[in-house]
Amino acid sequence: MLVVASKADVANPEKLKKLRAMAKRRKLPFFAISAVSGARASTKLKYAVGDVVRASREAEIAPVPENSILAEY
Repeated sequence: MLVVASKADVANPEKLKKLRAMAKRRKLPFFAISAVSGARASTKLKYAVGDVVRASREAEIAPVPENSILAEY
C-alpha cells in the first residue's frame, strides 16, 4: 500500500502534515504530488508502484503442493 496525496499545492498544509504522519506511523511510503507546483510523480513513486504491483503478483502465485503430479517435474 502507498499513500499518495494529489493536488498537494491546494491541500491544507495541516491536513497534509497529518496524512504524512499517519503514513509514517503505519510504515507506508508517502508521496505528495501536484501538477501545478511541479511536484509530479517522481521516479521514486513510479518504482514504488512497480514494487507494490510486483509483490502483489508474487503473492497471488500459489506454490505447487508436494503431492501434486506437477511437483515431480
